Amino acid sequence: MYPHRILKWIVVTLAFAVVTTIYFLYEPQQHNFFLVCPLHYFTGFKCPLCGLQQMIHHVLHGQFLTAFTDNPFLFILLPYIIIFIYLNISAKKDKHPKFYTLLYGDKTLLILLIIALIFGIFRNLI
Repeated sequence: MYPHRILKWIVVTLAFAVVTTIYFLYEPQQHNFFLVCPLHYFTGFKCPLCGLQQMIHHVLHGQFLTAFTDNPFLFILLPYIIIFIYLNISAKKDKHPKFYTLLYGDKTLLILLIIALIFGIFRNLI
């Protein structure tokens, strides 16, 4: 393994450990140092990402049903996002370019964006 890859893994692992620890120890709704959604803050409407921080906190505590209710769309996409991060950090996307393009190509991301917009609209209507 090349030194720059080792350094990249160390930095990513440390950053992941710090962020995970923060989200495990502190509940986002009870502490004001977490980011606030500007759309929700100014309009009262929830964007497709609203509830993400609370969802992460509940996933880390094994409260999967509660995490699902925080943001069902992102909860379902969680494995997809984890695979994306893994493929990019490990450079495995270069070994399987067709698979990577199928999962994360422009058409797929456009479909996910449309689904996210529909989810964002419907979550505010209900």
